[in-house]
Amino acid sequence: MIKVYIKVNEQHEITEVGSSVFIDDITGWTYIDEGEGDKYAHAQNNYFDKPIMNEDGTYNYFYINGKVYER
Repeated sequence: MIKVYIKVNEQHEITEVGSSVFIDDITGWTYIDEGEGDKYAHAQNNYFDKPIMNEDGTYNYFYINGKVYER
């Protein structure tokens, strides 16, 4: 199983998403899910429906109390 991790800033915005395929040191990362396929292996571009950041530079997702929320 491939694990998906995120990084979150002080405003609870998700600033990065990655998978255990590419992350060697999970320090500073938060585990959110696991599975098989491109959605998990290439989580940077495939895990969420929208990009992490929109064209205005605003983050599209929050992580609060263990749950992901779309802006």
